[in-house]
Amino acid sequence: MLTGCQSNSTELDRAREERDVLEGHLTEAVTENTVLQEKLSKAEDDVAQMTQQVDELTTTLENIQDGTLKVSESGQLIQTAFEVMHLLKEQDFEGLSTWVHDEEGVRFSPYFYVNPGTDIVMTANEVANLEQDTSIYNWGTYDGIGDQSI
Repeated sequence: MLTGCQSNSTELDRAREERDVLEGHLTEAVTENTVLQEKLSKAEDDVAQMTQQVDELTTTLENIQDGTLKVSESGQLIQTAFEVMHLLKEQDFEGLSTWVHDEEGVRFSPYFYVNPGTDIVMTANEVANLEQDTSIYNWGTYDGIGDQSI
């Protein structure tokens, strides 16, 4: 009879250990579920916000297309900048030359400030013929080391 009690006690201890392990897994699962619910809620908020932005942009585009809203000057400037960057990327110097000022040309400055003494200024004709131009231009110097940017 004592042997049977000891056996039942061992089984009971194993069952308690297994219960403790399962409770630990359950606690981890509940915590993970909470974290995932928070992430889902944030993602749903982000989607709602993006949907609203898409709706606003769609309305703006429709208003531009039907003429009830005119593109602002800043919008035109951005559009022009993208067109010029595309011409540079495609190395379409003839097309790029159409954006060069008739009297002042185009100034290339390696920095955000303009240095009239060292910046290169080209006419529309010079830009249009850049592909055939074999000249080596010094576009400026690298900050900190002074090497030429050729």
